[in-house]
Amino acid sequence: MSKKKINILTAASSLIFGVIIALIVVQYSKYEYLSDLTNGLYKDNSVYFKVNDTDEADRIMDKLSYNEVIFGEINDDYRAVYFNKRYSLPMKKGRFFRKGDFKENNNYVVIGSEHESSVKQIDGRNIFNYEGVDFEVIGIVGMDIASPLDKMIFFNMKNVEKYMAIEDTLFVLSTNNKNSSAIDNADIQIYDVPVVGVHRVINYKVAVFVIAYCCVALTLFCVVSLLYMYLGNQSNKIKAYGIMGFRRSYIVYNIFKEQLKYILVPVIVGAAIFSLADGRLYIGISHIIFMIMMIALLIVFLLIILERKIRNILRSGELFYD
Repeated sequence: MSKKKINILTAASSLIFGVIIALIVVQYSKYEYLSDLTNGLYKDNSVYFKVNDTDEADRIMDKLSYNEVIFGEINDDYRAVYFNKRYSLPMKKGRFFRKGDFKENNNYVVIGSEHESSVKQIDGRNIFNYEGVDFEVIGIVGMDIASPLDKMIFFNMKNVEKYMAIEDTLFVLSTNNKNSSAIDNADIQIYDVPVVGVHRVINYKVAVFVIAYCCVALTLFCVVSLLYMYLGNQSNKIKAYGIMGFRRSYIVYNIFKEQLKYILVPVIVGAAIFSLADGRLYIGISHIIFMIMMIALLIVFLLIILERKIRNILRSGELFYD
């Protein structure tokens, strides 16, 4: 097969690899949102509790770990929210809360799309009035389909504590660890609330991700096979480099540099296009980092394959001419 055809097939396989990586990330993110959403936005191991005063609530909030979120249920669809590190929801417009929003003790609010008609423009700001108090809208939550998020409203917990009857508020610590250190020695009354949610009846991870990872393996096999074909096509050139005294690392670098545009660029393009087209509501910083790590692992794996194959070609020691 000609060098041009090999490069075209390599680029196509790499593009598919990028799409599959993005597919895994987007579908996993959708599953997580769907699973949490059907359980009221809470993780399986969430702790439901009440406190006697705001000081106890503040102490618990200050001890939250990076993946924990605390909600205060104002009613079924209206929640006060606080987190120490990062938390996100699918956004149709604007953004969700950031850590700095809680420190500033502002009156920001994030609303579902069903409440958008109640927003008023006042002095260039989007204002939502709740029980006579004006809140500034910074974002609108929602999925690409109708969902319970459309009815929800999220308040800055640090700002609405003064509007909440703390002793009557049910707090929910959304966590993966039932024995979270945030509630160690806390003076709270814990309530037993049954877990609900779609994940109890649908093992979506097994159904989708086994197939997805098989696709990754098959696509990776295609990329590696095409790389082997390319190296076979370039074997005389590689041997010539060896005879001229070039170091193996230099040969690996130059060959890899030639192939990089046919591997790395299509992978990035495939992942970016699929993420923007199908997953823009669900892709966060952690998902982008995961995709970068997957691409980096692909590059490292291909470099190892390349180095081993080039070493074998150089050891063969003879020049063959087409």
